[in-house]
Amino acid sequence: ASPSVFPAAFVTKLNDTLDTLLYSTFLSGGEWDRGHGIAVDIFGQAYVTGLSGSDHFPVVPVGNSVGPQRAGSADAFVTKLNVMGNALIYSTYLGGSGGDAGESIAVDVFGNAYVAGTTSSPHFPTTHGAYMESDPNPTRGWDTAFVTKLNNAGTAKVYSSYLGGGSFESAYGVAVDVYGNAHVTGSTGSSDFPTLNAVQPSFGSAAVATGSFDRGDAFVSKLNSAGSDLIYSTYLGGSGHDGGLAIAIDPAGNAHVTGHTYSPDFLPIANALQSTRQGNTDAFLTKLDPSGGLVSSSYLGGTSRDQAWGIAVDGACNAYISGETRSTDFPPAGTPFQAAYAGNLDAFVAKISAAGTLMNTSYLGGIGVDRSRAVATFGHDVYVTGDTGSHDFPVSGFARTLQGEADAYVFKFIQTLGLSGSGVEFSAASYTVSEQQANITIPVVRRGIWLAPLSVHYHSVPGTAAANTDYQSASGVLHFAQGESTKNFTIHILPDAWVEPDETVALFLSDPECATSLGAQRQALLTITDPGVNP
Repeated sequence: ASPSVFPAAFVTKLNDTLDTLLYSTFLSGGEWDRGHGIAVDIFGQAYVTGLSGSDHFPVVPVGNSVGPQRAGSADAFVTKLNVMGNALIYSTYLGGSGGDAGESIAVDVFGNAYVAGTTSSPHFPTTHGAYMESDPNPTRGWDTAFVTKLNNAGTAKVYSSYLGGGSFESAYGVAVDVYGNAHVTGSTGSSDFPTLNAVQPSFGSAAVATGSFDRGDAFVSKLNSAGSDLIYSTYLGGSGHDGGLAIAIDPAGNAHVTGHTYSPDFLPIANALQSTRQGNTDAFLTKLDPSGGLVSSSYLGGTSRDQAWGIAVDGACNAYISGETRSTDFPPAGTPFQAAYAGNLDAFVAKISAAGTLMNTSYLGGIGVDRSRAVATFGHDVYVTGDTGSHDFPVSGFARTLQGEADAYVFKFIQTLGLSGSGVEFSAASYTVSEQQANITIPVVRRGIWLAPLSVHYHSVPGTAAANTDYQSASGVLHFAQGESTKNFTIHILPDAWVEPDETVALFLSDPECATSLGAQRQALLTITDPGVNP
């Protein structure tokens, strides 16, 4: 049962076929608590963020958390659950004296959590040396965005920073790349929002500087791994209201951003699927390269109202966006699961290729109100979640009838690799080697039907292990011949005379050209153990 009459956050895990409940739990302190974002690490542990208005939200470890008690009217929370969902690894408040909400969360291969959200606290807990330590306008009474990175134990902030200008900001999406750089998107009403290497350096809705909330631009900002500086930061928008709501990073390091736009002159537009706005509100999709350069930017929608809430990418750099639409003429493509608009409001899902073509779109809904709030990929399968008020929503899994006024749903689209396709990935999510060993061989496998030759890049990134001190930095290209299913590379271990705790190295597969389809296991963790004996 729910822990109180107030709303509670929840976390639910289903099996691969969506017909068995693996675990389901509330997260609550007995008052107003809501979950806004979730991420899963390479070991299957779940990280959740949202907001809590409870004085007794669970805090773990007691006495050694980032935020042991609620500091304002509502605080953000960050919670990490074990694989079984029956224990908290850590759980903490995050906030200052005002109102704070975590909106999105990402996790890197080391288990560090990156949280983006919104704060009205003039003394939000930032860290020394962070990009923006102080509230950019503490007297304005409006919200600003924040970005916080927590260590893998949840006991310390690696960095924590405001992100904003002289008016209002909200951060709604965060993603982390293989180098630990955080990519953030959201909405800003500030004409002085910080920009750098921007595709759009100027505010598109200049009249908003007085503080009107019905205008604003989307923004995309990339912070370095230390959280101390921007790599790039740009506006995205026109004369109407525009908001970035989700962001994802593909295997080539490109950032894919989506959200909504009311602007008939949305900037920038380039290599577009749809160069003009069709309805009152359209979704948008913008792709930026690792330095912030514009790859493509487009509207997406029909003649009514369309809004995207979620975005994900697969191992072949295809992008998937999901959201909600009232358009009976949402752009058709491919072979849809549901070709026709069914209700008062339908969810939609769209697939865009790495080259920027619209490959497939589908409605998803019944006669009621249906929305998609998020989308995720695992290998070549696509998972969509949201809420439905339709008793005829297309279901076939764990729960087949509408239980309340509106229910959450999870929907899985299955894709095949194709006769010439394959998924290239590590043979395991983690590897362990003793410091006394000279090296470790890392297998990279190709799954599927192995027909054509292909190449994949690999490289190591230091965690707690120091490159060229604890191990020899590794990078290169693996070339698979026709029909070849396994290639290896070697990490050389460098012993020392010190007795040390376990040290970590991240391993990544990538393809700068997006020509190779990578599997779900394209990152792995190498742990170097010290047996406590001098070599």
